[in-house]
Amino acid sequence: MRKRLLALVVAAVMVFGNAMPCMAEAVADPAAAAINPAAAVNPAPVDPAATAAASGYVLAGACTTSLKGSSSNRITNVTVAASRLNGLVIQPGQAVSISTAILPRTAENGYKMAGVYSGGKTIQGIGGGICQVSSTVYNAVMNAGLTVVQRFSHSMPVHYLPLGQDAAISAGTKDMIFMNSYDTPILMTTACDGSTVSVNIFVQAATLAGRSYKFYAKSTGSLSADSYRDVYLNGQLVGTEYVGHSKYSAHQ
Repeated sequence: MRKRLLALVVAAVMVFGNAMPCMAEAVADPAAAAINPAAAVNPAPVDPAATAAASGYVLAGACTTSLKGSSSNRITNVTVAASRLNGLVIQPGQAVSISTAILPRTAENGYKMAGVYSGGKTIQGIGGGICQVSSTVYNAVMNAGLTVVQRFSHSMPVHYLPLGQDAAISAGTKDMIFMNSYDTPILMTTACDGSTVSVNIFVQAATLAGRSYKFYAKSTGSLSADSYRDVYLNGQLVGTEYVGHSKYSAHQ
């Protein structure tokens, strides 16, 4: 199984490239899941002739968000954070804390000063921009049908995703935690080219058994939204899950 997943890392780059559009919550108790992102496998180089089809895995969920208007420091922070999630193999029942997986936001870990939200304003802080990575992951895992254990909206709207589809992280206070609720391992790949950041989630086709998902939000006001996830079986809509309500404050 591990060999097939490792082969998929290269195949994902070959077949899907660096950017996938956002494709189209069950809430669990955070204490019930063992959050140990360090236990995920970081793949080593493998045979570049490997293909996704041969592995039995398919792209189950993806999201790409734009870095337009970002400073060079912010792009660096997004690139550093995304790189620490690339190639993660997540075992059945394993939970991943994005805040933990991308390491503490320090200069020693490669992070720089960039814009962060604080007190209704945008100020300079170490690691500014990492929430774009957690938010892109959030959309990808929701589109893949995974279980989100913990998610917080931002205090104010973000420019790279609609209201209700963001996921803020802040050391010690906010995190985005998801769990592999399937009975087979899954693979996450990430890419950042300076213009966009992308997250892809691969799941065994047999595990999906014809199921697919679409995550989206509907505005309920200028500063609020409700989020939903549609469930499909063999391309036919079979259900809609209410995910939750998000409320924001205006930028000061």
